[in-house]
Amino acid sequence: MILSTAVGGHAMDISKAVAEPFVQFLDFHDAFNHQFKAGVTAIRHISAEAAGPNGPAVRTAFLSRMEKNWRDRHDWSSASAVLDRAAEDACRLAIVQIHSALDDFSTALRAEHSRWCAVAGIAISPRLAIKAPNEEDEPLWKLCQDLGLQSANIVAWRPLLALFRVMRNCIAHSSGKASGHLASLASSPALAQVLQSWPRRPGSKSPPAPAIFDSQQIRVPPKTVILCLNAAYRVCEYINEHFRVFLGVQGMCYSAAYFCLLNPDRQVLSTSYRTANRAVGHTLSTRYQVTGASQILVSQLQALGVWNKCVRRHARLYRNSVEAGLFKPPHGFKMPA
Repeated sequence: MILSTAVGGHAMDISKAVAEPFVQFLDFHDAFNHQFKAGVTAIRHISAEAAGPNGPAVRTAFLSRMEKNWRDRHDWSSASAVLDRAAEDACRLAIVQIHSALDDFSTALRAEHSRWCAVAGIAISPRLAIKAPNEEDEPLWKLCQDLGLQSANIVAWRPLLALFRVMRNCIAHSSGKASGHLASLASSPALAQVLQSWPRRPGSKSPPAPAIFDSQQIRVPPKTVILCLNAAYRVCEYINEHFRVFLGVQGMCYSAAYFCLLNPDRQVLSTSYRTANRAVGHTLSTRYQVTGASQILVSQLQALGVWNKCVRRHARLYRNSVEAGLFKPPHGFKMPA
């Protein structure tokens, strides 16, 4: 698949492009990474202060910020211990939240793949994927199999990815108690090998395997949550690298056009650009990190037979945006028909 196209000396390069499903995951990743670290640190700070020499004053100040009916019928004399348990719960719920983002990524990728196949006339033939033991432990491997994408790294990372997926299931469906399967995954030599070779900063130690025991409450340290987030990031980044190759230059152009104009759910423009090609080009360069798109964008969409539809949709969405008060057209500008 073509990763760059040149017309008249102008090249469009998608070698570093970010497809829409990965864009959405990155939005989650960056916000979650920031907020989780801030939230857990804040809880731990208040817990430490409540257990210190100024504990009574800290507890009084803490409770003064709480809704009155939340304070009633609870014993807050051991506020520090309550906060410690709250931090542990936040870590367990974070594992579930990360996997919800992974599931959203998978759903968005399947939709993007199906949409592009329909537009480009790519035949989708059923694939008989090789069954793997406990393959439900990591559905992203099957996603790659179904869509015909490379999955070598995912196979190599499966001991870690499966650990977190099964951990998520135990937290969500078993009140946070570990299953025997999860305990065996946590103590497996395959997991130890993956963790030993997991990318890390120079001089830092390999992440340890979590201590998990059958039928016992799962304890998830904050650093384990960050490891889970890092694993999710790496697997989505890996899939994105192969998916942008599948889309190619023309597919990335169509994805941008669909996002900013052709999506039937879109009612207004995301930018105030007054022409369709500038609106799509802005999406390609800023949202999808594609370079050199402006010179060949229109010809790519014309070849797909969707350019005239893009122009008509832009005219409608531009008018909707102005009527909604999102922006004002320049003085003397004639509204597109």
